[in-house]
Amino acid sequence: GAWPVVWRYGLATLWWVLIAGLYAFVSFAGDPRPPQPIVVIDLVLGAAAIWGMRFRHRWPRGLAVVTTLLGVLSTSSFFAALWAFAHLATRRRWQEIVGYGAFVVISGTVLSQVNISGLAAQSAPLTLRDLLVGTAGSVVVVALVAAIGSYVGARRDLLRRRGAARRPACARGRPRNATGSPARCTTCSPTASRW
Repeated sequence: GAWPVVWRYGLATLWWVLIAGLYAFVSFAGDPRPPQPIVVIDLVLGAAAIWGMRFRHRWPRGLAVVTTLLGVLSTSSFFAALWAFAHLATRRRWQEIVGYGAFVVISGTVLSQVNISGLAAQSAPLTLRDLLVGTAGSVVVVALVAAIGSYVGARRDLLRRRGAARRPACARGRPRNATGSPARCTTCSPTASRW
């Protein structure tokens, strides 16, 4: 159905709106000058990342890399980058997951230490402890998203194999209804429409 796609786009858009609201709050609470160019760039790149998610099936690796690079410059593209990585992990190719995961950890560490957007106050110089905490946080997020994506991919493959195994058995013993067309198969899917 459309629901899985709708809620993901909804969450990505909600994240974008929250970041835009945070920028608006910071600018109105502090300095009444027009927004800095980096704020506009952040929001435009975030909107582009959300729009680009429509190509996640066609170019999963390329989209994951592009959204991660956008995430270094754009806080509002964070959810789209996570979604792209989770989608890449559904393919369950461990070389891709590990290689891309390392790329995400490195870019996440850079993002956590470089204050491009100006939302966080950077008062103290960078220390080794800050670098280790940022890297550990990135590793935890990458591991969690990879696990979720791999689970979704495994579940999807299992359901696909079960359905493929049931279809030949249903096709042989499928009764006909009064009009002569095949009746619904309640073995494969209790709510299935006509074959």
